[in-house]
Amino acid sequence: MGLSPAQAAAPVGAKPAHPTSGQSAPLAPAAKASGLPALPSGYGTTPTDQVSIDKAAAQARVTGKPVMVAAMTGPTSEVVALPKGGLSLIANAVPVRALQNGSWVAVDTALHRDSSGLLAPEATAYGSVEFSAGGTAPLAVTRDNGVTLSFSWPTALPAPVVSGSSVTYRNALPGVDLVLAATPSGGFTDTLVIHTRQAALSKQVSDLHLGTSVSGGAWKAARPAA
Repeated sequence: MGLSPAQAAAPVGAKPAHPTSGQSAPLAPAAKASGLPALPSGYGTTPTDQVSIDKAAAQARVTGKPVMVAAMTGPTSEVVALPKGGLSLIANAVPVRALQNGSWVAVDTALHRDSSGLLAPEATAYGSVEFSAGGTAPLAVTRDNGVTLSFSWPTALPAPVVSGSSVTYRNALPGVDLVLAATPSGGFTDTLVIHTRQAALSKQVSDLHLGTSVSGGAWKAARPAA
């Protein structure tokens, strides 16, 4: 089970912040009024975008180096102004940037102890995730856009072993390790490592359920895959 904040913690009725693939996005009224060009897909620059383009283009000409167009850059794509004129788009399949304190920083999923004593990645793109440091605290907590989703393990957790972006709770159940890993989007994946046949056949594994709670939103059933 891999959960991103957008999947696990979206308020019921919430609309996506960006159009999904295949949808056209008409220009905002302000952009239409400005006379700025629209692309065939329906996308186009806004007045704010144009100001950012002009600023980056001027800086690129002076420095002789590509300059980010901040207003047109996001977690998965970056637009840069080129020193000799024109723009270049760099797109990624997964998030590579996170917005922190108004500036873009590189995604970094390496775990560290945060101010609350939980384990959290340094920088994730859309939301945030924290993992338990052991005991009866929630197993994992994701936050995004005012929505908090908590998962709890059925028993007290052992002290975890941290390695990069993953954390392992050894013998979370008898003969079973639980491994969680932070994702670039601010979600997480979870894996059970079952060491013995006896553990694989145990009721604790076959009947395993995680407790969940939502704040700021509500569960919404996903549509079955076609």
